Amino acid sequence: MANDKFVMSSRQAAELDHAFERNKLTPADVKTLSSGDLLGKVLGVIRGAMEIVPRKLPTWRTITIGAHSSLATLGQSLANGGFRVSDFANRLLGKMKLVRAAKKLELVVVTVAELGFPNGATFAQIVKVAKQLGLSLCPAEVGPALRLDYKDQPNGEWLRIAMKPVTDSGGGLRVFGVGHDSGGLWLGTLWFRPECVWGPGARWVFVRSRK
Repeated sequence: MANDKFVMSSRQAAELDHAFERNKLTPADVKTLSSGDLLGKVLGVIRGAMEIVPRKLPTWRTITIGAHSSLATLGQSLANGGFRVSDFANRLLGKMKLVRAAKKLELVVVTVAELGFPNGATFAQIVKVAKQLGLSLCPAEVGPALRLDYKDQPNGEWLRIAMKPVTDSGGGLRVFGVGHDSGGLWLGTLWFRPECVWGPGARWVFVRSRK
């Protein structure tokens, strides 16, 4: 195997040049890629001799869902805690099904850029990559449960709950959001459209998949 070489055709070389150009790789980037054994590892993946092991994103927070026996008691807990709940969030709460038994969930917060989309991505693209990294959509109950738990949320922060969108009374789709502004700590919603491109800085909350 000492003479094993990777011979690239002129067409493949041209396609590689176009790929570098599309991804705006500079000569310095190409030099970095070619140095050491990094290029060899990339070729190993292409040839099937190696596999890519997805990086594990750190757990951000562990919360419990299923701690309330009814939607009424959940709503009362939000009120007693002094949390603000938007009208649309109240409507989503009314449609939500509670988990019957208490369950702990590991939450992971990730930006769109951290998932490999520096120019933004649709929700479907975001979820596809998140699943490859061992993450899953949140049960809807994560929205209010996180609001109750996250009392020290920094002012100005807004987190989007990666969940199956819920249809509101007007036929639109919405997901829960947890935010903090001058009005207080909020459980709100975000208007959801499948074709919407979320910016690279948008932060989404996922659940770590159970093995």
